[in-house]
Amino acid sequence: MTLSRDVIHDLLPLYFADEASGDTRRLVEAYFDDHPGFATDMRAAYRRIHAAAAPPPLAADVELQALDRTRRLLRWKGILLPVAIFLSILPLSVYGNEEGVTFLFQYSPLATSIALACALASWIAYAVIYRTLRLTDLN
Repeated sequence: MTLSRDVIHDLLPLYFADEASGDTRRLVEAYFDDHPGFATDMRAAYRRIHAAAAPPPLAADVELQALDRTRRLLRWKGILLPVAIFLSILPLSVYGNEEGVTFLFQYSPLATSIALACALASWIAYAVIYRTLRLTDLN
């Protein structure tokens, strides 16, 4: 029985990934022995594909920078969430005296506006940091 080149092409991914059985390895190697030009071309193509697919190794300082950046983002995320919640609830706080209870937004519209603007900025910053961490996690 003669093997066609298409059959060997189908077996090459298993052969180069070292996942082929012993019989399959011997079959491919026998075909390579009979067709040395084809074997040279396939090995060269595998090396090119493997070299292009493998990402370059990262330097140690790059990994440390990524770790420091992640720690910094997590710290800011932990700070911004309570700040955003506090500033969002602040306009609903009350001021009481002998005359009765007054909400902050009734007593000081300017302070309410500033609190809401800061709350909005805090929520936006929190969302950006959350998204950045999620994108980093997915990659």
